[in-house]
Amino acid sequence: MNILNLPVVILFKRILNAISYKNKLRTAALFVAMVLQSFFELLFILSLSYMAAALTNPQQLSNELVFKALYLFSPRLQEWAQEPRYLLLICGAFVILVSIVKNGTSYLVAQN
Repeated sequence: MNILNLPVVILFKRILNAISYKNKLRTAALFVAMVLQSFFELLFILSLSYMAAALTNPQQLSNELVFKALYLFSPRLQEWAQEPRYLLLICGAFVILVSIVKNGTSYLVAQN
C-alpha cells in the first residue's frame, strides 16, 4: 500500500495547493514552533525528575549526561554540586529556566 495514495494525504495535498505561499510559510513556522514547544515540555518533565533525583540520590545525578555537560560548561557548578543543598538549588534553577522557556514557546505558538 502506497501511503501517498491514502485519502487523507490526497486531501492534505489539495489543501496545500489551495493556500497561498505566505500561508504555507506561516503554517510551516507554526509547525516548527509546536515541535519546539513539545521538546521543551518533555525537557520540563525531565527536569522535574532531576529535581526528585537530587533529593533522593545526588551522586547518581552527577553522572547524568546533562549534568556532565553542565559541569563542562561551568566547572564551578561541579564544585557546588558536591553539597546536596546546592545540587538541589541547581536543579531548581534548571526547572525554573526550562519552565520559562517552555512558557515562552507556548506564548509564541498561541500568537500564531
